[in-house]
Amino acid sequence: MRNLINKLSVILLIMSMLYGCVSKIMIPASPVTSTNNEKALVTFLMSSSWQNHIGRQSNPAEEFDIWDSEKFIGALSVNTYFQYAADPGEHLFVARGGTWSFVKADLRSGKRYYVFLNVHPLFFRRDGVIFQPVKVGDKELMANIPWYLNNLKPISVIKDKYDDYIKDRISEVKYEIDFFSKSTEYGFSSLDAQDGL
Repeated sequence: MRNLINKLSVILLIMSMLYGCVSKIMIPASPVTSTNNEKALVTFLMSSSWQNHIGRQSNPAEEFDIWDSEKFIGALSVNTYFQYAADPGEHLFVARGGTWSFVKADLRSGKRYYVFLNVHPLFFRRDGVIFQPVKVGDKELMANIPWYLNNLKPISVIKDKYDDYIKDRISEVKYEIDFFSKSTEYGFSSLDAQDGL
């Protein structure tokens, strides 16, 4: 019986990996190598799946939406990243999963910023998400950014699917942003102007 369960687990893992090769909204892209002096370049990265304390692994095929307030900017899955040319100034980045995560950012033009999306499995619902902005003082993580950019897959939004993709999600995102702005229950991370390179 245990052998059968192990075989079924392997089959399900392979199927989810194959499913993960087909995104609903993202396609392979070329990395952005130069920074526009009028914009800030924010790179969102998801390096690997996480496992909770009892061994339940997150689904490697699952995608997690990232928003700049009410504007959808991309979705991450395991071992991917996307780059977003943002106007300088204040932003509220929102990650949507089984939980929500927020980053208040103050961006400067001509600078590059990095934000990891970490995932943790939850019972009976989608995996939870936690933003991890890369801070200028985090020398070790900052030094490893080139490795991540070389080993993760760059992706970008499929523009033709954008409107259909967001129409079923936007009301939920607006609700959470409104709740976040009025609540003391939600914590948030910050990405400060000096965190840019």
